[in-house]
Amino acid sequence: MGKTVALSGPSLELARASFLEYYRSHPPPLPSRFLRREFAYAPFSGTGMRRHLAMPSAEVFHRSLQEEVPRHLYYSSAYYEDPAHPIMVSKRWVGADLIFDLDADHLEDAGGLDYPGQLELVKRKFRVLVEDYLLRDFGLDATDVQLAFSGGRGYHAHVHKESFLGLSSAGRRELVDYLGGGGVDLSSYLYPSESLEKKAPGRRAAAKAAMEATSPEAAPVRSKARMPKSTMNELPRFPPPDAPGWKGRFSRSFFELLTGWEKMSVAEATQDILARAKRRGIETMRPGDAFTVARALLEEGKAAKVREYLVLDVGSKGKTGHRGVPISFIELILAEGAVLLQGETDAPVTTDIHRLIRLPGSLHGGTGFRVRPLEIDELREFSPMRDALLPDPTHGRTVEVRLGVAVDYPLGEQRVKGAEGEVLSLPLPHALFLILRGEGALDGPRVP
Repeated sequence: MGKTVALSGPSLELARASFLEYYRSHPPPLPSRFLRREFAYAPFSGTGMRRHLAMPSAEVFHRSLQEEVPRHLYYSSAYYEDPAHPIMVSKRWVGADLIFDLDADHLEDAGGLDYPGQLELVKRKFRVLVEDYLLRDFGLDATDVQLAFSGGRGYHAHVHKESFLGLSSAGRRELVDYLGGGGVDLSSYLYPSESLEKKAPGRRAAAKAAMEATSPEAAPVRSKARMPKSTMNELPRFPPPDAPGWKGRFSRSFFELLTGWEKMSVAEATQDILARAKRRGIETMRPGDAFTVARALLEEGKAAKVREYLVLDVGSKGKTGHRGVPISFIELILAEGAVLLQGETDAPVTTDIHRLIRLPGSLHGGTGFRVRPLEIDELREFSPMRDALLPDPTHGRTVEVRLGVAVDYPLGEQRVKGAEGEVLSLPLPHALFLILRGEGALDGPRVP
């Protein structure tokens, strides 16, 4: 559930009243197969959680929301014969949705970003998970996957296709490992090159088109000089970027990195390679290898060569590695293409066949944001700071909030900014966001 700020007095009254009004006017729909699922509430007051609840009908469910007014609302990814039984083994598990959870708190690249920046980063990672893995590699249809913004710092993907429901925890762990590139043979990602005469007609053009579709800025640039066939046969070659599975992803990962490095000097690219390797835990990346790769790509014209021929001519004769390319550099390309389910929650959410997950359509008790269901084609333009705000039942009436810390957030169509101790007059959804995060408290009469 994560950290939840304790509330008291008028702030608690306002928050609870706001949640009650929301659940009266915007009751969240019950999930599929709800008769087989366990439900759970976390209250506004006190600690702990009410678990092992069964919902026999939508009417009972919606009435219970208005009676309980939960600060957090969950349901089980699992289906049980007896979901209300307090002993897990006696519930008699029959299957579970496959759940993927990406949380900005656990992304290595999120350090130093503010809350909106973290949300933007995790959305980009989530889009890769959905579009590249779930739809492309796993062969799922959009109708097989339900997406949702978590209301806090991340996104959830619920896979409810029948063939996945019976997967064991070990089977789900294999999927997590696949997302992270675990267990792959690094040497298989760069092949001995073929001479141009051996290439099937149109093959190189197809590879270029795939790269351009993946990243328009990374479109290959034709070099005027032709490579000697003997050189071509000695160099490692990338798989076509449109190749299925990890082979194509490996190539796309490299070209995305290359596009960024081409905007840098050799020194800057060297430092970027070293910094990325450090974040990914690649301890074998040496400064000399990073410099050699950066100089080859940016000063020696090897970037144009790899775009033209898909060959990676960045190694040094006599160097250890794969055909002269440092293994640490191959590891970096692989790691940058991975979606790492890491930290305290992300991987366990997928592998846990009894997991409780936030109910789409409910409210998040740490922000007041909606746990917003999303269609796949909505994801690109979705902005939580704008699109997940609580609907305003007061129609613009304001609430006085005294700030406990300095804040600066884009919320809805306005900027909420103020210094510690300052009193801001804010619309209810904006005020509730600050109160629930512990960054402000009610400083005036409670809104009825």
